[in-house]
Amino acid sequence: AVTSCQPGEGKSTLSMNLAAALAQGGKKVILVDTDMRRPSVYWRLGLSDKKGLSEFLTGLESLNDVTQRHKTLTTLDVIPSGISPPLPADLLASDQMKQLIQKLRESYEYVIFDTPPVLSVTDPLIVATLADGMVLVIRQGYCTRAMLMRAAEVFRDVEVKVYGFVLNGVDASLPEYYGYLGYYSYDYKS
Repeated sequence: AVTSCQPGEGKSTLSMNLAAALAQGGKKVILVDTDMRRPSVYWRLGLSDKKGLSEFLTGLESLNDVTQRHKTLTTLDVIPSGISPPLPADLLASDQMKQLIQKLRESYEYVIFDTPPVLSVTDPLIVATLADGMVLVIRQGYCTRAMLMRAAEVFRDVEVKVYGFVLNGVDASLPEYYGYLGYYSYDYKS
């Protein structure tokens, strides 16, 4: 599962890029947009939002009907969030969601969940407890230390395994990055 502390840190972009990179490597991947409040995966990938996760979890559509194949990556499937339901957290905590995850684990090598920001709603914590773990996206200069400490506390409280952090929007011109992102030249003379 992929989340951030707040909107605008790049979690959806990371989710999509991670899914695409794995699919380009020949892995069978599914990307599930569990952000039913502010979905973005469907329009960024040029998919329909008329049928998705919310329709599947409420029993209105089958899994085949809500799963869409990426236009160019044949090993990447996507389940958009669907129409925004009144109580997304209840749907994500349902038995249908647990059964869906089990079915996806059996059918795909990688299941990636794009979740809402962890400090905004409880939805990502629900998904994270069902997933193997969480990746937290942090945008430099946007996410504060207090936000990051709160997110760590929340993950610890629900015993979510955090795989790591992705630092996004790094300003390489800052002095602390001098020498690491610059150009090097080595003169190998025989």
